Parts: sequence; structure tokens; C-alpha cells
Amino acid sequence: MHVETYIMPETEELVTSPETLSEWQEQVDKLGLVGQKAITKKQETPIVFMPMNRRLIEAVKVLCPSSCELKEYRHDAIPLPALEAAKMAIEKGFFQKIEVRWDDATPDPVMIGMNGVWYTSANYSKHFSTKAECEAQANGAIVHFLEREQFLIARWGAEAKALSQLILDAKERFIAEAKRRLTQAIRSAQRELEDVELTAQERFG
Repeated sequence: MHVETYIMPETEELVTSPETLSEWQEQVDKLGLVGQKAITKKQETPIVFMPMNRRLIEAVKVLCPSSCELKEYRHDAIPLPALEAAKMAIEKGFFQKIEVRWDDATPDPVMIGMNGVWYTSANYSKHFSTKAECEAQANGAIVHFLEREQFLIARWGAEAKALSQLILDAKERFIAEAKRRLTQAIRSAQRELEDVELTAQERFG
């Protein structure tokens, strides 16, 4: 089985070395880097996992249509390296939500960390930073999560394709599925078109 974690080498030392983190924080303060401070406002350490761009997010949605929160995942055994990466993310408080996505047909699961807001179906404009806070105020309403940024934590499975290849695979699958869906719709519409006079005769005589 192939297992890959996505801790960025250039920032990994901020997690593994307290001295490096302290020096980084000191330089950020001295230089007044408000942007750098913003990415650590919810946790002491900046997120060290790989941020996902729009193309990769869309590719994962196509290739891995099934999803659940990490604690509920039972599709297969999560490999130890992926669990260790998840443990780091949880202990450092990097993410508001961690989920696993997979495809039953071609299982190569992906673990993703997300930040965003929680809200209920009763009040879309009132946001919460944690699921527990949202559920406490839900009063029976459905709880939702709106992700604003996603990070790739780990993936595992039989294949070891590059991320660039996964994007190409997703594009091919999207085209194939769209063509199949549209072809079926065209055939259905064609049958209705062929039967329209008979339908009119039945309804109006």
C-alpha cells in the first residue's frame, strides 16, 4: 500500500522544533507581518500541511464522491503515517474539521483538513467556530459546515499517482460522466418528442 502525507518540508521545522517556531514568531512580530499573524490567530503554529488549490479540490470531489468526518471513517484501516499526521493536526488545532473522502469503485482515500464556519439550517447568517457550539444552539435544526480553505493531510491506497495526474483523471471522469448523463437526457427527450402526438391524442382526443 502506498501512503503519502503532505507536510510541507519548508515549514515542518516549525512543528518539530520549538526554537525555530519561537524565532519565526519573533521575526513576524518585529517585521509587523499581519498576514503571517493572521494565519496563526487560531493556533500557535502556522498550518504546515499543503493548501489545496481550486483544481485539486474539484478533482478530489470527482474522484472521491463519498465523505465523512475522520472519527466516523470505517471504509478501511487508516495507515499509521496518516494517523500520525492527523494526530499532529488535531493536537496543534490546525483545522475545524477533518474528513476522509473516497470512492467505493476505486478506493484511494484522501484525508483533508478544513477551516470555515458551522451554521444551522434555521439561521444561515449565524456562524460558529466549532461543531459543538453549533449543535448546542441548533434546537433540532440541521448542522452544516461551510469550508473556506482546505489542506491535504494524507492519502493512501494501491496507486501512487502524482497529484497532477489525479487532476487529469478527474477531468476525464467528469467528461465521461457528463457525456453519459447528457446522452441519457437526450434519449429521454427524443422518446418524449416521438410520443408527443400520441400523448396529445390521449389527453385531448
